[in-house]
Amino acid sequence: MMNGINKKNRIWKNEWKNFGMSLISGVMTGIAFSWDKAWWIVFFSLIPFCEVLFKEEKWKKCIFGFTLGNYMISISWLYALLPALPDQRTGVFLLFLAIFLISILLGILFLIAFLPFTYLRTKSSIDIFLVALFYILGEWFQEKISIISFPWVRLAVTVTPWKAFIQSASVGGSLFVSFLTVLINGILAWEWQQRGEEKKKIHLEVGKWVAVILVIGNIVFGYSRLFIGKNSDRKGADVGGVILIQGNHSGMQKWNMTTEEIFKDYLALSIQGLEKEENIKLILWPETAVPIVLKEESKEVELLTQICQKYQTEFLIGGIYQKGEKQYNAMFAIGEKGLFKEIYTKQILVPFGEYLPYDWLLEKIMPNWVEEWKKELVLKPGEKVEMIPTSEGVAGGIICYESIFSETARNAVKRGAEFFALISNDSWFGSSAALKQHHAQAILRAVEQKREVMRVSNTGISSFISKYGIVEKTAPILERMWLTGEIEKEEEKTVYFVLGDVIAWGGVIVWGIGIYGGMCWRKGHKNSMNTLSDALSLRSRRNGH
Repeated sequence: MMNGINKKNRIWKNEWKNFGMSLISGVMTGIAFSWDKAWWIVFFSLIPFCEVLFKEEKWKKCIFGFTLGNYMISISWLYALLPALPDQRTGVFLLFLAIFLISILLGILFLIAFLPFTYLRTKSSIDIFLVALFYILGEWFQEKISIISFPWVRLAVTVTPWKAFIQSASVGGSLFVSFLTVLINGILAWEWQQRGEEKKKIHLEVGKWVAVILVIGNIVFGYSRLFIGKNSDRKGADVGGVILIQGNHSGMQKWNMTTEEIFKDYLALSIQGLEKEENIKLILWPETAVPIVLKEESKEVELLTQICQKYQTEFLIGGIYQKGEKQYNAMFAIGEKGLFKEIYTKQILVPFGEYLPYDWLLEKIMPNWVEEWKKELVLKPGEKVEMIPTSEGVAGGIICYESIFSETARNAVKRGAEFFALISNDSWFGSSAALKQHHAQAILRAVEQKREVMRVSNTGISSFISKYGIVEKTAPILERMWLTGEIEKEEEKTVYFVLGDVIAWGGVIVWGIGIYGGMCWRKGHKNSMNTLSDALSLRSRRNGH
C-alpha cells in the first residue's frame, strides 16, 4: 500500500514539475511578445514545453501552464485601460479577471487542438511536426471557434523584426510563420532530450532533418525574396505622395474636446503638410478622427472638398456613417467633387469596445449593467465591403481591430485592392506593448498579400510599410505630427492569396484522423480488456474458484 502511495506522490510531483516547466515556457514566450528587444527569445522559449510533450504521457495540464504564462504577460497591456474605468480598485480586479479568463479560454482551444497528440505520437522526431501543426491549429481556433475571436497572440507577430524569416507568409500566411517558429523550438527540444543517449536509428531522426531543411529553405527563400524586391521596387511604378496625420489625442481627451476643436487640429496639420510638400495625392486621418456622423451636406465635408480643390488632393478619413437608424465605424473618401459614394464600413467590431457579445445571455445575469453598456455601444458591423477608387489606385480599407485577421486583407485583394489604407486608434493603450503588437499585424498583412500599407493611428504607430513588410518610414508615438511618404500600387497575387490558410485545413485533417484513431483505439482497448476479463473469469470457474 505504501508503495502505491509513494507512486502516486511521484506521479503528482512529476505532473506539477511539468506544469512548472510549461509555465516558464509560456512566461518566456510572453516576454518575447511584450518586450520588443527580446523578440528572438521565441526561438528558444518553447523548448521546455516541447520537451514535456515529447516525453510525458500526462501533458494536458501543461497546456494551461503554457497559455497562462504566455497570455497573462502577452496581453497584460489591457491594464492600460484602467484610467478609463470609473472605479480604479474594482477595475484592477476586473482587468485581472479578464486577462485570466481569456488565458483560460485560449488554453481550452489549445487543449482541443492537441487532443489527438496522444494517439498520433510516434516517439520519433516526426513528433516535432505534430507539435508544430497542433500549435498553429490552436492559433487558428482562436480566430475561427473562439467565443470571442482573438487571433492577437500568434508567434508570427513576435518574429516580424526578422524580415527574411516572415517572407514565407506570402506562401502560407502568418500561421506558416508560426509553424516554422515552433519547428525551430521542436528541433532544439528534440536534441536536448536525446543528449547523452545512444545515437538514434536513422528512421527516428528523419523528421528532425526534414524540419532543419524546411527552416533553412525558409531563410534562403526570405533573403532571396528581399534581394529581388530591393532591386525591382518602384521602377516604372505609379507612385503617389501621401501624408499621414497623427493628431495625438488621448482616448479621454478625444471625447472631452469638441468635435470642432478636433477637426480644426487635423485640418491645420493637413494644411501644414500640403504647404511644405509637393505632389501630395492622398491624406490619411486615423479611425474616428472626427467622432461625428459625416454626410455630404456637412460643413466638415464642404471644407475638406475646398482643400481638395485647392491642392488637387484627396482625403481618406475615419468617422461615423449613418444609414437609417444604424451607425457604422467607417472610412470616407473626399475629393474635389466632394464625398465619394464608396464608403468602407468596419466589418469586425471590437468585443466590449464596439459591441456586446452574447448580450442575450448577459441580460439575464446582469440586466442593469447591460442596459448601461448598450447606451455606449451602438455601432453595427459593416454589411458590404467597399473598395475606394482613389486617384492613386484602389484602396483596401482596414480599420483597427480588423488588421489582426488575415482574411480581412485577403478579401480586400479579392475585390481589387492595390494597396491598404489602415486607420486605427490605439490611444487607449498609451505607450504599452499593444501598439507594437498591433503594428506587427500590419507588417504581416503586407507580406501575406504583397500590398503596401499606409497605417495611421491617433497616437501611433503611424508608418509606411512596403509589400515585403519593411517599415519605410514611421512616426514617433505620442507626438502630434504629420508624416509623408509614397505609396505604390500592386496587382500581383501571392500564393497565400490563392490558397489561404491551407496549412490549418491540413491540420484539421490530421486532427480528425487522430481523433478517429483515438476513438477506435479506445473501443478496441475496451473490447480487449473485456476479452481478457472473460478469459480470466472462465479460467477461474474451471479451476473451481
